[in-house]
Amino acid sequence: MKKPLIGITLNHREDTYFTIRGNYIDSIIRAGGVPVPLCYDENNTELPEIVELLNGILFSGGEDVNPKYYGEETQEACGKICDDRDEFELKLYKYAVSKNLPILGICRGIQLINVAAAGTLIQDIPSFTAEKIPLDKHKQQPPYENFAHSSNVIEKTYFSELFGKDKISTNSMHHQAVKDLAPGFKAGVISDNGIIEAIYSENHNFIVGVQWHPEFLWDKGGETEKLFEAFIKASSK
Repeated sequence: MKKPLIGITLNHREDTYFTIRGNYIDSIIRAGGVPVPLCYDENNTELPEIVELLNGILFSGGEDVNPKYYGEETQEACGKICDDRDEFELKLYKYAVSKNLPILGICRGIQLINVAAAGTLIQDIPSFTAEKIPLDKHKQQPPYENFAHSSNVIEKTYFSELFGKDKISTNSMHHQAVKDLAPGFKAGVISDNGIIEAIYSENHNFIVGVQWHPEFLWDKGGETEKLFEAFIKASSK
């Protein structure tokens, strides 16, 4: 059977080159897909043609999504922003959904999905609540193959069916998170201190986002194999 082509979004560094960590590439290959790194230009004129060639899209981690895309002013604690990447990925998401392509979002990717589908974000976890949720459990130091915290899998959701358990351990490298869920999406995993760790669409074949970094966790647990294999399986149909 022909392996599915999986587009992977890239970081844009200093307007001179694109980057992607190798473990994104390795994870797609290990799960049975063919990774296709996606560069973009100022006008994104080739997007429809690109999407026609692909069987699935992986939105990778990276910079913060510009708050203007979810109707907020940029707070001081908001991190680095790349408008070119935001614009490209928001358009890419729209085209992918119109073609019912399977979509997996990781870290920034879950945030991009939620914003593209009309949800909002917490711009900075420590400054969001009166309780001052500590960031150390959500923005761990290397090695990223270690687990940072446990999370609760919500019953009768896509993730409870996929993982078959009510608790999982995750690594974590973020200071932003999903705030208001986009219409048509449900939370499937929530951290012990209330941060949404995974979402999925109730209206599409496969649109899934996770806040942790499963690409680091092959052979470490964290349900990585099940997540990537489900994505590749959906992209093979």
